[in-house]
Formats: sequence, structure tokens, C-alpha cells
Amino acid sequence: MDRREFLSTISAAEGLYLSRGLAAPLLREESSGLWVQFAVPAPVKTPVKMSGEMSGEMSGEILRLMKKNPAITLPEIAQSLDKTTRTIERLVSQLKARGAIRRVGATKRGHWEVLK
Repeated sequence: MDRREFLSTISAAEGLYLSRGLAAPLLREESSGLWVQFAVPAPVKTPVKMSGEMSGEMSGEILRLMKKNPAITLPEIAQSLDKTTRTIERLVSQLKARGAIRRVGATKRGHWEVLK
């Protein structure tokens, strides 16, 4: 590959990076040759679907926290378990549907009752 073909390839790579919102590669010419430095994008955290076993373990942890502190909020549970509030909402909804828990009183001043 001659210099012109190489620069054309680098230019195409630069266009691809820019089209995806990434930083353009840095080019540096030294006596030892041409250096190309590409920025590596940060990994994207993708949501992971919980298995039934993991969901069951998580439900058990939610019940344990509710027994320990009946006034606990869903965001507090999420923080304690290092999960999103939405995940906790979904699991609490399943626990309610199974008759394992119920909410007594108002949303802000009520408390949880663990039935099973």
C-alpha cells in the first residue's frame, strides 16, 4: 500500500468516526513513520434481562428490606440493591399480584405489609 492509498483509508476511517459522533483520529508524522491514534468510545451499559432465578433472589431481597423497614420507599430499595427504580417497580408489582405484599395507607405515609 502506498502513502496515497494509506491516507485515503485513514480519511475513510475518519469519516466513519465523525459520522458516528466520535472524535476524529489524530495523525502524527514522525521520522519513524505515520502514527494514527483512534479514540476508543466508552462502553455502553446495556440492560440485562434478569433470569427467573435472579428475579426470585431479588424479590427475596425486596421482601427482606420491607420486613426490616415497612416504611421503605421504592427508590430506597433500588439504591440498596443497586438496581433501577423501574426494575424494583416491576418486581414489586409482581409481588403484589402474587399476594406476597400489600401497601397500607397513602403512598407517601403508608407502609408495606409482607403477607407471605
